[in-house]
Amino acid sequence: MVIKIEENEIETSTHKAYLVKIPKSSLKFWFPICKTSQRGGLIYLKFPETWYFKLIQKDGKLNKTVSAYSLYDMFSCIPFNSDEANDSYLKVEEPKKLEMEVKIPDELRND
Repeated sequence: MVIKIEENEIETSTHKAYLVKIPKSSLKFWFPICKTSQRGGLIYLKFPETWYFKLIQKDGKLNKTVSAYSLYDMFSCIPFNSDEANDSYLKVEEPKKLEMEVKIPDELRND
């Protein structure tokens, strides 16, 4: 399983793990850095379906243990692949082709 998160969802990190905040929640969990990859401002958390995660509340107390599927569902509310997330204010248009004859000066020719 893979969860995509943004860098601002990392509360803190050590040389071995990230403390990841769950969106729209006060819960967080530790995730090993060796099971992550980074591309384009996103961090990919890769883990097997058999893993369990210990969720920590904002005050540092252990809340509960959840399965990989439950954790994946908690992050599924983020619209990374929807049209809403891909909206952009930049509109790229193909330039119009100019119908002009191009003259190359003789001193620039390599004949």
